[in-house]
Amino acid sequence: MNITYTAITIGSTQAVKTSANGVGTAIIYNNAAVSPTSKATINLKSGSNTVDLGFQAIRDSAVAVKDIPTGAFTASAVMVMTQQ
Repeated sequence: MNITYTAITIGSTQAVKTSANGVGTAIIYNNAAVSPTSKATINLKSGSNTVDLGFQAIRDSAVAVKDIPTGAFTASAVMVMTQQ
């Protein structure tokens, strides 16, 4: 599994770029942030499977709070699964 997205770096974390200036979305898998270059091997069983992912909005401390827009924002990422 890998997850592709347009990244921004906030601190030491690569996050999904959002439509809101100064805000990114971290994707968490196995208690670690997923970078756009990381890959994870997952063994899937025949039939239905579950992959637990977490998502966390994070703020760039270099952007003043007053410069971050309020309200809804969007972000986009694609999970790619390859059978081997």
